[in-house]
Amino acid sequence: MAEITAIVIPAAIEQPLRQERIGSADLPAYQALVGGSIQAIGLFRPEASMYINEEGKLLGLPVNHRATALAAVHNSDFRDQDFVVGDAFMIGPLDSKGRDRTVPAQYVRLWLEAASFRVQKQIAGSELWLTKPGRYDDVHVAYVAAVRLAQREPEIAEVRVMTMR
Repeated sequence: MAEITAIVIPAAIEQPLRQERIGSADLPAYQALVGGSIQAIGLFRPEASMYINEEGKLLGLPVNHRATALAAVHNSDFRDQDFVVGDAFMIGPLDSKGRDRTVPAQYVRLWLEAASFRVQKQIAGSELWLTKPGRYDDVHVAYVAAVRLAQREPEIAEVRVMTMR
């Protein structure tokens, strides 16, 4: 079984995100990272998967604000519909044989390496991305700002967080 890299997103905000190597089909390792049965959430722009504890709400696990904001930005169907509880992790999309892949480099840059961020929005029916004035020094704060922007402006189809260059 091939090893892949995941980004682990602890529910406890004081715990930092970390990269972890796991087998691409190691169900016990996946379950250990979330503390139980797994459920996948599809992410887009770039394509990836987030795994969460399928029974987390029933178990009363704490809200994972970072994973919720990430899912809301990278999956507009998730926005305002649900929230993530408990620890979560992100990996890449499936390969042609249905196996998980390493988390895309864009997520690693955004969540683990970059220090300055901006928020962009895309209006429904347009392909143009418009940059919101200002910058953010914390990726989670930038993601929350992107979600709130989408909530305030119903004409927005998509939002994204970009690194400042």
